[in-house]
Amino acid sequence: MTKRFAILAGLFLFVTPLFAQKGAISVFVANPGGGWSSNEGTSANGDIGVGAEYWFSPRVSATVNVSRHEDVAAFTVFPINGFPTTTFSRVYEYPIDALLRYRFAGSERWKPYLGGGLRAVRVFNPPFGDRSWNFAPEFNGGVTFLMTKKLGLDFDGRFVPIENRYTGVDDGRVSVGLSWRW
Repeated sequence: MTKRFAILAGLFLFVTPLFAQKGAISVFVANPGGGWSSNEGTSANGDIGVGAEYWFSPRVSATVNVSRHEDVAAFTVFPINGFPTTTFSRVYEYPIDALLRYRFAGSERWKPYLGGGLRAVRVFNPPFGDRSWNFAPEFNGGVTFLMTKKLGLDFDGRFVPIENRYTGVDDGRVSVGLSWRW
């Protein structure tokens, strides 16, 4: 599944600029985290993703972001005869965020925005072959800091106002990434 995600992400990054007159592509890490312990040493984690943005006007844009979330889930089976058994499995989820954004007037380098749209999460559970889609409304806000006219550093936050208990993807997500504008 990792190869398939890499191929789709690569196509997404290279095909999207061909159709857009003015926009950006980005790579990001959602919910970055990490730590250190004497037993395990240093650790880092987060969901890796890619995005594309198209501007309809200097203030209004549409963006689509795709990331990959990996989680471990426990499944317990209670047979009629015998003892319950628990199986641990990796669950792969692919959040797709489709958003409209409004950019506020800022300085030449700081570009704050607010937006809203839809989050679709594709859940894939390999041992059981379960595949499903979950949809929810989503709010978005953040700021882009332009390091050059084309290269930006993105700080983004997203929130799903309804409880989505069928996925391991957090209802509130923050991300940090790099964007390239054309």
